[in-house]
Amino acid sequence: MTENAINQLVSYYDRLISYPGVTKVIGPVSSENGSNQYALASSFIFGSHAYFMVYDNYSPYSAQAIELVKQLRSNSSFLVGGLTSSIIDQQTYSSMVYTQLEILIVIAIALIIGISFKSLKYPFIALSVST
Repeated sequence: MTENAINQLVSYYDRLISYPGVTKVIGPVSSENGSNQYALASSFIFGSHAYFMVYDNYSPYSAQAIELVKQLRSNSSFLVGGLTSSIIDQQTYSSMVYTQLEILIVIAIALIIGISFKSLKYPFIALSVST
């Protein structure tokens, strides 16, 4: 590893540890610049990517943890995973799918009412009153 690469990893470490709520960061570099810095770095480097484990003092389901992960994700240099990331992904997916599902349910109800009463005015009356 070049000295420039180590400096870049140190800057990532410093950026990660500076986020509010982050208690510990484990990765290819640490706050101590010991003699085994290069040996430690090699165990967290995979190809051209570095792996950091970021610990915070929030519950994974809390608003603070969700906000922290959103802040980390806003940096395009970081690929963020973990339980809180999964929660955010599920919320995003659910909001998109539930909107589509609501539209499909309204259309299905309109079709059922229209077919049952053999008229187009009853579905419009029923759906306009219920909303």
